[in-house]
Amino acid sequence: SSSISSQISTQAKIILQTITSSKKARGRAILLLVAFLYGTLNVTLRAVYATEGPPAASVLSLVRQVLSIASFVPIFMASSSSSSSSLGGTEEGEEERQEQQQIDGTVVRPMWM
Repeated sequence: SSSISSQISTQAKIILQTITSSKKARGRAILLLVAFLYGTLNVTLRAVYATEGPPAASVLSLVRQVLSIASFVPIFMASSSSSSSSLGGTEEGEEERQEQQQIDGTVVRPMWM
């Protein structure tokens, strides 16, 4: 029993180390998390509606929409900060922006392009 738990602990440490060090593994972990959350949606909604005094469908829909919109806030903030920095119009500011976009000789583009 203790050997099994120590093996599981060791495997968990290896998996966590891989996820934190590899972009590909991190992306796969995020996709698995999204699939898990999507898969548990119906079960969660049934549990919410089974409670005493469940919320109205319109309230639940509003909460879901607000959470959906909130997921786009980081993208909006990143795009507004990059556009405000490029509005400076100075030649020096443009050079800084180009230097920031190039990392290790590769051009970094926003994820939506």
